[in-house]
Amino acid sequence: MGTVHAKAQQENINTVGGGLFEFEEPIDFDDSIPKPQIKLNGVRARVDRVHVDGLSRTKDDIVRSAVDELFHATDFEDVILRAHKVRRSLDSLGCFKDIGVLIDVSSGPGSTPEGLEVTFQVRELSRIVGGVNTTVSENEGNLVLGVRLPNVAGRGERVSAEYSVGHRSSSNFSVAAAKPFPKSALQPVLTTTVYQQNHEYPWSGYRLLDRGVLLDMAFKSSPATKHNLQWEGMIRDTSVLSKTTSFKVRESSGPVLKSVIRHIVSVDHRDENIFPTRGTWVQFSSELAGLGGGVANIKTELHAEANKEIAPGFVSTNELMKIVISLLKKKCLVEISICEHGVAKD
Repeated sequence: MGTVHAKAQQENINTVGGGLFEFEEPIDFDDSIPKPQIKLNGVRARVDRVHVDGLSRTKDDIVRSAVDELFHATDFEDVILRAHKVRRSLDSLGCFKDIGVLIDVSSGPGSTPEGLEVTFQVRELSRIVGGVNTTVSENEGNLVLGVRLPNVAGRGERVSAEYSVGHRSSSNFSVAAAKPFPKSALQPVLTTTVYQQNHEYPWSGYRLLDRGVLLDMAFKSSPATKHNLQWEGMIRDTSVLSKTTSFKVRESSGPVLKSVIRHIVSVDHRDENIFPTRGTWVQFSSELAGLGGGVANIKTELHAEANKEIAPGFVSTNELMKIVISLLKKKCLVEISICEHGVAKD
């Protein structure tokens, strides 16, 4: 494959001239002379050709669907904005680790004063990506080993596996496969995960072993609104850890089958996902268990967060509200926490 070339349909236009910015003789600019300002939205321009160089495993069709946005540009500012949008679309495919953009306004065969040529220089991810890191959770340090196979079939498919072991007793293992559908209107991503989690709780006297399957369909109804439709089936095995374990725990020991359907909707207006400096984030989750298995409950969660930069380099993060409502065997458990503040430094 190597290169994807896309070309817009052109009408017969009789034009004379070369590139968009062309000078017959070199011009020496004097800093003392005020430089004229050019409003880019007033410079007519259109994209005639788009090149994507550096492709190896990635298929041409998903790249073409991403770059079609450029052919609708009407002025030079619109070209720049749409090129940035296309770059983000290519990055969201999960196929590339580096994407460069070149807008060529020079003259050439078949060029017009308004016609531009846009080139995206891409570098694909390696076939196998691995990593080793450490985490701390539940008063225990963990060593995490992970391996990923990105862009397996050339259309953004990926397979990942992760194994973690704690220095005390916990161990986790998971294998996930994801298939995106970038040509669809909502651009959904289907993910299947098989996992096993093993934890010990000596202060309560029991061991918990979870084995399950998670099916997740993620899609966006708007640029800031994301939905996750999930089904999770698991076998939860609780075993007694010591002779001093309470009878309440002993009565609940043994394997239990649980089937859960879940809907998660989140609205994200933050400028960054990891270290935001401004914006809000709201997530609402609804969970229903009992369509099969021995556990039946309804659970609803609401999280709200606001971020604001209070000084250069300092950001205030406020968890405005966290509500968890659970209905289990005609009992209602409500957990509400409001206004938890935190300050982060860039």
